[in-house]
Amino acid sequence: MKNSNYNPGGNFTTLIDNQDNSVSSSQFSAIAKKILKPPIEQIGFISNGIKTDYKLEMMGGEMCVNALRSLGLWIYQTTGDTKLTVESSGTNDLINLEIQTWSKIILPRKYTVKKLSKTLKIVLLEGICHFVLENPPLEEKYIRDTLQKLKKTYSYLIQDYAAIGLMCVDKSRLIPLVEVIPTKTQFFETACGSGTLAAYIASNFSLKAWEQPSGSIFITNHDDNHFYLNGPVEQI
Repeated sequence: MKNSNYNPGGNFTTLIDNQDNSVSSSQFSAIAKKILKPPIEQIGFISNGIKTDYKLEMMGGEMCVNALRSLGLWIYQTTGDTKLTVESSGTNDLINLEIQTWSKIILPRKYTVKKLSKTLKIVLLEGICHFVLENPPLEEKYIRDTLQKLKKTYSYLIQDYAAIGLMCVDKSRLIPLVEVIPTKTQFFETACGSGTLAAYIASNFSLKAWEQPSGSIFITNHDDNHFYLNGPVEQI
């Protein structure tokens, strides 16, 4: 298996070429646990799609925006193609990618948002869900404890998700904590694409530029049918 490492504006990602199907999905979690060492925060496996040439299967079966944007660069480096359609774990929708100076992901506009309190919303996306909390204390212990409390309180909303995040929003700055249930891993991610989209939705689409913990800026937008997220990706 050949591994490639990417930095999609933070949220360091390892992609494993599994197009020969040498690894079964039942082995993903065990392999990921062996590879997950700083600065790597997540693992994705590249396989052959059913409707497209490529499918990204995440270590916990979730959908990950930043890993998909990294896959876009991997395919570009392999084929030279700049406009791509791929498949992903966590969703049955096809995902479009555009590779220019940055890597843009185009997602179907499918979501549910619920207001849970004055400062708290939950955004349910395809393959992942996020709590979005405005202006909380930014101490690490407080954020971890808050996610655990929210998981218990709202277990009926999140029980079908393989990955759950808490996005702490300070103006346009994002502090993302993400837990992948099958691998029993939890990271303060240095960037989070799906969490950025969740924060964008929770803001009623009022904020479009989001600062990640890495210092990178992700740009969000939407139209009637799609969400767009654009940000840097580089191989490391």
